[in-house]
Amino acid sequence: VSVDESRTQYEQVYDEISSLPRNSEFRVIEGREAMIHEIKSLHDKKWEKFFNRIKERKIETRALFTKEGLETAKEKLSPENIRNIKKREWLLKTLPEKKLPFDELIYIYANKVVFLFPRVSLIFTIKHRRIARAFKSIFDSLYNFAKSRPNPWN
Repeated sequence: VSVDESRTQYEQVYDEISSLPRNSEFRVIEGREAMIHEIKSLHDKKWEKFFNRIKERKIETRALFTKEGLETAKEKLSPENIRNIKKREWLLKTLPEKKLPFDELIYIYANKVVFLFPRVSLIFTIKHRRIARAFKSIFDSLYNFAKSRPNPWN
């Protein structure tokens, strides 16, 4: 378990995810409030780098957003980043905030669960195979009840 509060470590999480092996996947669960601050947390060039590396490595994004979080992302991302994000491999589903009252951001990948708090660049990381597997199971259970969004960025 590690806790960091630094811009460098915050950006490192994005570098780590976008450096996953080719054809791998990561899971993300995110609410509207976190989405607002996450988009502001990296400048457009960093987002472009992240999106391009994900696309080049064909890293699948299995995402569960609140419906309101997805709408916020579509409003706040730059047109260029919306074009880049459309080229990624997405399996995205949404739930309304009233059914998923979640305003945070969690990434699950490899053997890690990372809680990000974009407003303050706080990162809480759990690196443990069995804990990561447990969070994947919880994520997948919620994901099965959510509404599919086959073209989420249109």
